[in-house]
Amino acid sequence: MWKHVLPPVVTVIVFWLTISLTTTQYISFVDRSHHRILAENVASIIAASDLRAACWRLVAARVEDAKDLTEFEARFEPYLSEMSNAISTLQKTSTTSQEKEILGVIKLNLGFIENAFDERRAHLSSDRGAIEGEVPSSSIQSTVVKMVSAAVEMGRHNREIIEQEEANQKELLTRMTYARNFSIILGPVVGVILGWRITARLQRHVSTLAITLRNAASDQVLQVGEVSIRNAGDFKEIQKLSEQVKVQMRQALKDLEQAKQEVIQSERLAAVGELAAGIAHELRNPLTSVKLLLQHAVSGRNEGQLEIENIELILNEVARMEESIQGLLDFSRPAKLSARVHDIRIPLQRAITLVSGRAHTNRVEIKYHPNEGPLWVDGDLEQLHLVFVNILINAVEANENGGTIVVAANRHYDSIVIDIRDSGHGIPSEILPRVFEPFVTTKESGTGLGLALCHRVVTNHQGTIMAKNQPQGGTVFRVQLPTATVANATSLSL
Repeated sequence: MWKHVLPPVVTVIVFWLTISLTTTQYISFVDRSHHRILAENVASIIAASDLRAACWRLVAARVEDAKDLTEFEARFEPYLSEMSNAISTLQKTSTTSQEKEILGVIKLNLGFIENAFDERRAHLSSDRGAIEGEVPSSSIQSTVVKMVSAAVEMGRHNREIIEQEEANQKELLTRMTYARNFSIILGPVVGVILGWRITARLQRHVSTLAITLRNAASDQVLQVGEVSIRNAGDFKEIQKLSEQVKVQMRQALKDLEQAKQEVIQSERLAAVGELAAGIAHELRNPLTSVKLLLQHAVSGRNEGQLEIENIELILNEVARMEESIQGLLDFSRPAKLSARVHDIRIPLQRAITLVSGRAHTNRVEIKYHPNEGPLWVDGDLEQLHLVFVNILINAVEANENGGTIVVAANRHYDSIVIDIRDSGHGIPSEILPRVFEPFVTTKESGTGLGLALCHRVVTNHQGTIMAKNQPQGGTVFRVQLPTATVANATSLSL
């Protein structure tokens, strides 16, 4: 559900944060700009006012009244210094072209006044007093008037800038107010729209779940196609339907368990039937032979006597039946494991030694490649010995015209792996998947219980056994057993 709810929520949050941060940063920028412009123009207005005051004080103090240089410096130097400071401030705060133009006029007139005062200083320093051609006070007064007019124009221009900036600020604040109010209104509207979409989507899911539960509760089989949902289900209906489905599922699980037990019983009966068929096959042939020989003996042709050859045949058939019955008993009632930790090379070497005579008779060479170190397993030494004997005998019989058997035992991670490879004709592909089942054999005289017993023993040892035909011919049997610790290892050695 969070996949449906999270994107709209994140969208609204990002929208609000973007608008808030953007407007806040913009208002802060405009406010700083306004304060900067206001400070510059106020400073310019104050400097222009100071310049006018200094100009009028300079006019009030008559230049020609100063009779010596000391009096002249004392009376007029402060006014010139005030005028220079005011003009320096105006130069720093003048940013527009009009301000710079007015400032040029002021500087030009200040230069004229300074030149006139320099001439006055020169005359006073020569002790000649006032002379003809000296700049009169009326000339300085007219220059000062020009400077005052320029200062007044500068102040007026700065006040216009301030008034314009305040008007712009007011208009901007009005626009920002409208924008923020619009955002405040738009945010809930967007939230309502997204909430409605989320609700509609969740409602569709709830309705789909309700329909699914209703169908499951009523065990209806519906044809899948275009579905139009009119009456949507609510959560109370879903809770009710869930309880019904829970009851249905409990009953289904109960029926499934019963069906499972019936299948297991059927498999057991099938296994018993297959086993009975195998026993019947294994016993019927020798019984038929014995029956025929006995019928021939009692037919009167040989005066009720059996020939030695027939008696031997009967004994062989009886032995064959005993062998089948004994194998069946061994398979149905496997011996109890007498497990102990030992080196798997011991039963493997014993099995090779036992089968080597028969292999030599069949012109089969057994090549054994044991691991250099001990291979510890926890198992029944005698039962594992019989497993290897059975596999080796099958390998010898598979090499009808002589061949080679390669036996290898090695450690592979936490397992011991024994491979027995022969160079015989291999196992037919139709029999290979069932080679470890009872009564499955390719031999004419075999019972088909040997490999089944091997599979039973290896499985009881928590191991695995498998058979596979080799590409170059022959079969490989692999027995894999878990590795045991050597704490309680037997003292037997090769």
